[in-house]
Amino acid sequence: MTGDIRVDKPVDRHPWFDIHDDLEFGMVLKGCVRRFWGPVKRDLGPGEVWLHDAFEPHGYQIVQAPCDLVFLIFRRGLLVETRLPGGTPIDWLAPFQSPPTERGRVPPAQRDAMLALGRRFAEAVHQRHDTGDIRVQLILMETLLALMNTAAADAVPQHHRERDTDVLLAANQAMQSRRLLTTEMMADSLKLPVDHFSRHFEKEMGVSFAKFGLRCRLNGVAQDLSLTDFPIKAIAFDWDFSHESHLDRVFRRHFCCTPGTYRHRHKGSRHAKS
Repeated sequence: MTGDIRVDKPVDRHPWFDIHDDLEFGMVLKGCVRRFWGPVKRDLGPGEVWLHDAFEPHGYQIVQAPCDLVFLIFRRGLLVETRLPGGTPIDWLAPFQSPPTERGRVPPAQRDAMLALGRRFAEAVHQRHDTGDIRVQLILMETLLALMNTAAADAVPQHHRERDTDVLLAANQAMQSRRLLTTEMMADSLKLPVDHFSRHFEKEMGVSFAKFGLRCRLNGVAQDLSLTDFPIKAIAFDWDFSHESHLDRVFRRHFCCTPGTYRHRHKGSRHAKS
């Protein structure tokens, strides 16, 4: 679990982009930030939140300063394994898997109340070395419940469903492979009809297997760009892109910048900007 507070950030001339294998929750406490979910972008003000699913390309740009942000990056198991006694089981991942255009919407009338939660969240993150992670987790759950209570009926807490074993095996294989794995290859490996596997994977993960696999490989590329000095051509080959220009084209589409620009902005500072 990585929590942080960004205080009084200046206006950014260019957006910053990232991708990681964790969930991300954040809130604007002051100012205005532009958040990106791939090609989708939204401007968020005080009391508004952003949510990013695992392996989802995302970014931000400060458009009004001073700007204070609080955010948390954490493993999905933190929520999946949470069980509250009594009542209806809650699908804590639902808010992270709704369409980016609607995800985390906070009605204007609810923003003051959400902002109060955000300030408590920031205090808990600031004091977590003294109190541990439990207070941060409790306020995160409280905030997610508030979001789900303001969402459309089909996004309100629903019965928890266990992840399909074949889907988990496929996702794990994609996360660990540096090679391009097609939907047909994975269905054949699992001895499942392609249509059946494709339908179930997208239902469970909220994205097609092909897109999930691409995001995994792009995540590996992004890590290599920020943590190593390997030539971009070598990185492209290592992650099974046919050539450097192929990687450049796909990388631009997801990060809105070239691999070289990403390396320049993120070198040695993985997760430093989120």
